[in-house]
Amino acid sequence: MHAIALLSGWPGALIAQQFLRHKSVKAEFRQVFWATVVLNVIAFVGISIWLK
Repeated sequence: MHAIALLSGWPGALIAQQFLRHKSVKAEFRQVFWATVVLNVIAFVGISIWLK
């Protein structure tokens, strides 16, 4: 699931966590999830700058 979130699926995963309460209470899962979000945003910004 983390690999999918890292490949830009994190917005949907975040919404699903809130509505379905899936894995929303496991601290370790949330930490890894937010790390994938940060990495995804950094990659997006880096690619955007590189393409200018």
